[in-house]
Amino acid sequence: PGSAMVSYYVLSPTHPPPGVEFDEMTGTFEGTPNEACHTKVYTLSVHVDEDDGTDRDALHLQLRLTVIDPCPVMQNPLKGPEEALTLRLGKHMRTVSLLGGVWDMERGLKFGCDPGLPEGLRLDQTTGELYGAPSMTLGRTSYYFWFTTRYEETETVEIPIEVVSPPHGLEYENFFTLRDKAGAEPSESRDCAQPGALVLKHGYETSFRVDASYGTKPLSYATIPKLPKGITIDAETGEIRGGTRGVNVAGGYKVFAT
Repeated sequence: PGSAMVSYYVLSPTHPPPGVEFDEMTGTFEGTPNEACHTKVYTLSVHVDEDDGTDRDALHLQLRLTVIDPCPVMQNPLKGPEEALTLRLGKHMRTVSLLGGVWDMERGLKFGCDPGLPEGLRLDQTTGELYGAPSMTLGRTSYYFWFTTRYEETETVEIPIEVVSPPHGLEYENFFTLRDKAGAEPSESRDCAQPGALVLKHGYETSFRVDASYGTKPLSYATIPKLPKGITIDAETGEIRGGTRGVNVAGGYKVFAT
């Protein structure tokens, strides 16, 4: 009204997308955005000088700003070419997004995979999210994930997938081996008093094997608590070996395989 003139503009929140600046005197955005970001709502307030010299907040506008990357990019969840996406049989995997960055969905992205995914796994053809619970074991197999857009943009990424079965149980040998550390006596085999029960002798080293049943190899073996000093378990084979080094020990140890 009257001869009121625009004096300045106020943007709230005050920080536009990275790489872009807002001029409070002209109300214009300048610069080149350098980072993709999701839609953010800004309020632009117009301030005017009245005839009597007072400042008035005269007008408010809402702006929605979104910065998208110039070209879609496939995102590989693996750190290196030697790795594989290892999944557990029957267990839901953590959802993996194959699309990196923020995209304008008007591009019309469509995702696919060759060959077809193992039974129980799903690929969202719109969002590029991989999810599900595999229902069959699978050796390391390469899968080629791709997308296309209505602008004929396309990209492909190779992701090896393997599905392993956790062990269903552990099997114990019914004997263990004792060997004289000094080599003065030949090695001898002794029967276990009960499954997994070993009676050791000072000055002798033992060898005893635990094996997982119905599990996909390779497995990793360990014990809780840690075995006595001088006795170890081979993480790859499950073999328990070593000697007590003159210290009397007694107790129970839980062997587990993963």
